[in-house]
Amino acid sequence: MTVAIPRPPANNTNRSLEHTMKTHTAIIAALAVATSLLADTLQIGAFTLPYRFEDTNITDIVRCVVTNDVQSFCAPITAFRPPYQDKSGNVCVQRINTPGTSFYRPEVFMHGIKFYIENGQTNCVIKQSLTDAAKAIECELPMRTNLVAGARLFVGMMADGSITNRSISELRTLTRVYRNGFLSAVSETDGPDDIIMRNFAYFSRGVAFFPLCVLDAESRPDGTNTCFFVMARYDYPNDPSYARSIGMRPLVYSNGYWSLCF
Repeated sequence: MTVAIPRPPANNTNRSLEHTMKTHTAIIAALAVATSLLADTLQIGAFTLPYRFEDTNITDIVRCVVTNDVQSFCAPITAFRPPYQDKSGNVCVQRINTPGTSFYRPEVFMHGIKFYIENGQTNCVIKQSLTDAAKAIECELPMRTNLVAGARLFVGMMADGSITNRSISELRTLTRVYRNGFLSAVSETDGPDDIIMRNFAYFSRGVAFFPLCVLDAESRPDGTNTCFFVMARYDYPNDPSYARSIGMRPLVYSNGYWSLCF
């Protein structure tokens, strides 16, 4: 089992959340404008590469979210394999991720990002399938971006260990299980106190989180309500026994706060 937690929000926290959401929306708008002014390069793992969109008919918010997500998804890339020619005649290169090959790869990114040799250099090509996925939920992108920004804060509390200062009752409340379309707190039968405490401490002991992706997020039913999921990816840079895999844990947003989900 694994765990993590911000305190359940009181009424004043909800008002603060509304203010934060509005602030984030303004920030997103500024970022979208700034993105269109930046040089045409992206940080792709260990590399800074030129990039281009197949689809040139995209808005600033789609450009902003997609380019940030491409960089987030590609964060584990450390090298590229030798070039090869695909069926269309493109000279392609495949990425090499560290750690290893066992790696969570949402289809929207797997088929939406390609690396081609163009004009003598490796270019990141953002396929139309990826921008089409963003366009399909364009009206939701500000909301999703705001929520994922909150998830990043939650991940930060796990990484720096501050989450372990919470009481066991808070940790239990904020460790949730998703079964048959319903969210619930982890019961003492499913997770004794010492296991919950141990799993919170686990994330602050050398675990390195990769950035979260907005387009990897999804809403799901929670009874008659809706909850919001995003996948957290992490590795163990100080533990060679985990050299062939990247860990994964769903995060869920419901009732005004993020938690780990099982």
